[in-house]
Amino acid sequence: VASSKLQKSTLENIYQRAHQNNVNQFTYLSYSQLKKNYAYLQAKEALWSPETGIFDSYQYMLSLLHDFENMGGTYVVRSPFLSTYKEGQIFYVNVGGRDPISISSQYLFNMAGCAAVDVLNNVQGYPHNLLPENYFVKGSYFQYQKKHPFQNLVYPVPETNGLGIHATLDLQNRLRFGPDVELISKPNYDVDKNRRELFFETIKKYYPDIDREGLVPGYAGVRPKVKENNHLVQDFFIDDEKRHHIKGLISGLGIDSPGLTCSLSLADEIVYRVLG
Repeated sequence: VASSKLQKSTLENIYQRAHQNNVNQFTYLSYSQLKKNYAYLQAKEALWSPETGIFDSYQYMLSLLHDFENMGGTYVVRSPFLSTYKEGQIFYVNVGGRDPISISSQYLFNMAGCAAVDVLNNVQGYPHNLLPENYFVKGSYFQYQKKHPFQNLVYPVPETNGLGIHATLDLQNRLRFGPDVELISKPNYDVDKNRRELFFETIKKYYPDIDREGLVPGYAGVRPKVKENNHLVQDFFIDDEKRHHIKGLISGLGIDSPGLTCSLSLADEIVYRVLG
């Protein structure tokens, strides 16, 4: 939704970019259409995406784990990566925890999210001049505990480093708002209750009837963005042999939202790079 004339040009850019990427289901909603069907929103124009939905990330990960274990994989927790070195074609990985161990593998896939750069820093032989810089962006959510009219996800136009504080529903039809954008030096997942005022002021720009007292701290996540040469990397960054010349080492860097929902496509890309 565009809540001001200034934001209408941003909405147009989103529409054009969608068509450039063969996403053609978007339609424009005029001011009169919004007033008729979404009277609770304060918006000049909007884009309607009929195929947008919600995603049960917990069940998705359980399903992937089930498939992984059925194919003979073993999921081991509380076993932190310490370091690795390569001899010949084999990586030897030192694993910590209660029962430290060294394991060997022909391939090493580093998909460690916020810790991915730290993992690379502990890969013997990895060129340190190629190490990107962590740029952590925290996003908090506030749950809404008052009655509301929302039946769809509502996104304001995007802001720098995020999609803006949007309204989203879960599978139980509970409403929450977020995420905001907070630059941090290292990951933490506490939700600062004092950010409620920022949420309130932002949300009321497109939902004027928001009740400040209905906003309660929910949860937070951290986007593992990275910078190269002091410039923020704007897209997913798959770091492979072509860049660092270590055969068998592939890292996913800067995999923030929507990394989870497109994780199978990312996996396909990585398999293609390994097997051709």
